[in-house]
Amino acid sequence: MLLDIYIEIYRTDEISKNNLVDLAARLSDIAHKSPPWSWRYLNSILKGHKGFKMTAELDKALLIMGAVIDGQHILEARAHPVMVYSQNGNVQEGSIILGRSFHCKHCQRLCVGKVPNQKFCCEECRKAWWEAERRPPRGRK
Repeated sequence: MLLDIYIEIYRTDEISKNNLVDLAARLSDIAHKSPPWSWRYLNSILKGHKGFKMTAELDKALLIMGAVIDGQHILEARAHPVMVYSQNGNVQEGSIILGRSFHCKHCQRLCVGKVPNQKFCCEECRKAWWEAERRPPRGRK
C-alpha cells in the first residue's frame, strides 16, 4: 500500500529522498506521530530491508491518506463507527462526534459532553451529586 500511495501522489515509481521526506511528514501529521517517521524508515519498508516492517499505526495513516486521495473528507477518513444514543434525535445518523467520552461524576454513565470540561451527564446528576457532597457525614451536624 505504501508504494501505491507513493505512486499516486508523486506520479512515479522512482523513489527519491525528497519525496520520501515529504511523504513521511504528511503521514506523521495524519497520525499525529511524534517523533515523526523518517524518510529512511519509509525507504527501508519500500526496499524490504530486513527488520523493517509496516506498523499498524503507519498502515492506518496510509488508509486515511488513501481515502483523502479518493476524495473523502479527512474527518470521515479518521472516524470509525460506534453505536451512540441521542437524546431527542439531536444527533443525526452519520454525524461525526468531535467530543471525547467521559464518565458522569455522579452515575458513572459514559457520555459525550457538550463542552470539553463537562463533568455530569445531566442536570439531575449534577444536583444529586452536589446534594450528596453537602450532606454532613453520619454522626455529625
